[in-house]
Formats: sequence, C-alpha cells, structure tokens
Amino acid sequence: MSRWSPVARAMDIELAAVAPARLSRQEIALWREPNRTLHAWEDRCPHRGMHLSFGFVHGNNLTCLYHCWQCDGAARMLEECSVLRRNILMAAMICIPP
Repeated sequence: MSRWSPVARAMDIELAAVAPARLSRQEIALWREPNRTLHAWEDRCPHRGMHLSFGFVHGNNLTCLYHCWQCDGAARMLEECSVLRRNILMAAMICIPP
C-alpha cells in the first residue's frame, strides 16, 4: 500500500530546478526535468552521501554538486562528468587582487 503525503506545491518547483523538502525525519530532494517531469528522491547522493538538493539539473539529469555525478530520471547513476566539474570549479574560483 502506498501513501501520499504533501511536501511542496508542484508549481513551486521550477523547470530544471532542485529544492529540498522534509517529511517527518526523511530529507527529500525535489527536482524537475526540463520536460516538466517532477521527481522526489532521498536527499542523498549514492556516491558519497552529499545532499542532492545542493545539486543542479544539467540536461535531463540531476547532478550532485560534490563530484558532479549524474543520475537520470530513472535513478540510474551515470559516469562522473569531469569536464562539467572542471567548469564548475573554474567558475567558483574568485580572484582577489594583491
């Protein structure tokens, strides 16, 4: 038997966005693919346990911010996206003048 419990309003989860939610003690990552499909997963990356809600949607995949591992909408873990990770790290670097 399945039981549905509201954790957020569907219209509050934007396209290609990730949002955290909580149901009792369960942390949940809500994310929406560009095609409008909404997902609710445990808020934990299977690779290293990072909160998936800190991640982002890249294409049709949820991407963990920690190592940039990607999961598709069917929850299949894809290869680490090293080029994407390098670009994120480069964009996050801050240059402080002497």
